[in-house]
Amino acid sequence: MPGPRTIDEFNVAAKTHMRRLMIFFGVSIAGLFACLIVGVVIRETAYATVRDRLGEVGYEVFNVSLLLSGMTIFLVGAWLGYRRGGRDPRLHCPHCGAMLVEAQSHVIPTRNCTKCGRRVLAEPES
Repeated sequence: MPGPRTIDEFNVAAKTHMRRLMIFFGVSIAGLFACLIVGVVIRETAYATVRDRLGEVGYEVFNVSLLLSGMTIFLVGAWLGYRRGGRDPRLHCPHCGAMLVEAQSHVIPTRNCTKCGRRVLAEPES
């Protein structure tokens, strides 16, 4: 098992992870809003078309499906962003596997894992 990572290595990995999360969340939110905007833009046309073919209930199902599509895009994007960081070994405790970036404000000063308490970051070189 390799020795503890340096604080700089951990900070670089954490910043990369947070930047990736922000990008994925941004794209996910854009996808959600795109579905909602499409729903608003085609509302009148869709209402007439869907109501004529499927009735009022069909129109409500159509609206709910647009909302669920947007939520699915958001959740999948968020999951993909988080998952990428979950594969970076620099962000996990080498002893218990806990995700260290979630408690970065505790891990850096103590240099210990918040879950198992073992050393995960090396002392700064003088």
